[in-house]
Amino acid sequence: MTDSTQPPHSSGGGASGGGSAANVLDATTKLLAPLLNTLDSLQFAGRHLHPPVLDTLAKHLEPLLEPLAAAQDAFAAIDWPEHLQDFAGRLSASTVSAQKGVQGLVAAAAAENPVMAAYASMRHATAARAELYPLAQVLPPLSRFFVDPQAREDATALARIETAVDGLAESAAQEAAGESSARPPVGVMHLQNERDTRGGCSLYIPEYYNGEPMPLVVALHGGSGHGADFLWTWLVAARSAGAIVLSPTSTGSTWSIQEPEVDHAHLMGLVSRVSEQWSIDPERILLTGMSDGGTFSLLSGLQSDSFATHIAPISGTFHPFLMQVAEPGRIKNLPVYLVHGALDWMFPVDTARLAATTLKNAGVDIHYSEIADLSHTYPVEENWKILQWLQGSVASS
Repeated sequence: MTDSTQPPHSSGGGASGGGSAANVLDATTKLLAPLLNTLDSLQFAGRHLHPPVLDTLAKHLEPLLEPLAAAQDAFAAIDWPEHLQDFAGRLSASTVSAQKGVQGLVAAAAAENPVMAAYASMRHATAARAELYPLAQVLPPLSRFFVDPQAREDATALARIETAVDGLAESAAQEAAGESSARPPVGVMHLQNERDTRGGCSLYIPEYYNGEPMPLVVALHGGSGHGADFLWTWLVAARSAGAIVLSPTSTGSTWSIQEPEVDHAHLMGLVSRVSEQWSIDPERILLTGMSDGGTFSLLSGLQSDSFATHIAPISGTFHPFLMQVAEPGRIKNLPVYLVHGALDWMFPVDTARLAATTLKNAGVDIHYSEIADLSHTYPVEENWKILQWLQGSVASS
């Protein structure tokens, strides 16, 4: 954590600077409201990023900065007790990242390459969510924030998450007492996947995992992306629906589309490692990805030895020659959920329409979703639908 995101300290007391329980609760509540609103707004902006509307998005986001800064100032004025330093530091760091996300998107309109600058600003929004997530175990509003909107009225799903939170607290108490916990590792993990490295992976295991088989989502980032960031694209839906997420980082700067065997072997090895430690439903293993990741999900998923039972390419591109190398026995009735935006400026939608037709003619069980207002961005609302499709269908053998 950098100096700018260290836990806030107060130089003195004062009416607003005391560290009483009431002041702590008040400052936390007043910061959470604008922070979560800003993160929701950044997610909306990220979903609707399209070169012609960058100025409009920036104008809608910029007014969020003033109330967020005011709430952060009040939060920083608290003389935080020692046992709440990590809590305060995470909220402060998340706020700083959210502010940087808004500022970056506002500045993107004047950048040399506006849309790429806008994409880069979204990484701050991801960092903000990563800082907040551990606090979902202690703050009910945050726990609900990390539940898919389509599952927030599902009493069974919410109860399952709440029970998991209680279980984590029990495990933490056991560890604090020097006792070993029988619970398997759960939550967010990064395995040799620091931001300056390639070839590692990030994982999310739902906190209520109990050893019973779960679907696995292997989610591939876009060009120049990173698995530690792309994990957050899928965490909320997976936490809500009950799925494990493996978010690998490509061995090179992007997926080895010209030499697919390189990253194909990489993915096969990672899935094998995950399957050794956690129980995976062998009939529901999804290979999905965005942009270059979407393209590679098809390249790898159509291989005869692929682990994937289902494939969901998002905003990728398609080469008809794939049908020449795919074995008929592999692709016959293979479930594929293809998503593309009608506004995609990088890979025009005609390529997706061609893919849908070609795959269908080859015998693939194709579900094609063309989204009218989607540019070359990730439609996070589609994740819940994809998971329902995954859990409701079984690939043919």
